[in-house]
Amino acid sequence: MTPSDTTKKILEDFIEIYKSNPCLWQIKNKDYHNRDKKEAAYKLLIEKIKKIEPDANKDVVVKKKNNLRSNVRKEKKKYEQSLKSEASADDVYHIKLWYYDLFNFIHDQCTPGESSSNLDSDDENSCGACPSCIFLSINYKTKAINRRSDLVGANHPTVVFVRCLECTGSGGSVT
Repeated sequence: MTPSDTTKKILEDFIEIYKSNPCLWQIKNKDYHNRDKKEAAYKLLIEKIKKIEPDANKDVVVKKKNNLRSNVRKEKKKYEQSLKSEASADDVYHIKLWYYDLFNFIHDQCTPGESSSNLDSDDENSCGACPSCIFLSINYKTKAINRRSDLVGANHPTVVFVRCLECTGSGGSVT
C-alpha cells in the first residue's frame, strides 16, 4: 500500500532528518553516545512525525525508525538472496519499497564487518571449501562438545578439527 502524497512527503522529510543526524544511526560517530545531541535529534523527528500522528512521542519515533530500517533490511536481504540463487536477470528480485533508496546511507551500517580468525587458513587441518569439515570445541571438565570454539574462561576447551570423508580420502579423521 502506497501512502498518500502528504504522508509520503512527511516520511521523506523524516528520513532526511534522520540521515542528517548521524548521532542516531552511525555507531562510529563521535556523538553517537551524546545524549543531548540524540535528544535534540529526536525532538526534530517528533515534530515532523506529529504532522501525521498528533500524539507522537519519542517511543513512536523510535518504533517508526526501527520499522522503516527493518523493512529496508528485509528488502535488501531478499534482493541479495535472489542474486546468490543465480537466478536469471528476469528472476532477480526487484526492490518494492518506495523509500529504499532514501536509506542508502545506512547500507554500510547493516553489513557486518570482516571477521577475523585465530585459525590459520593455510593450516593442513583446514580444507577451506568443504562445509562438511567442522571445528568442535571439547570441554573436558564439563564433557560438553560444541560446534563453536568461542568458549572462554576457566573451562577453556580444546579445539579439534574433524575432516570429512572427501577431504581425507578415507573414513574421516580427527586432528
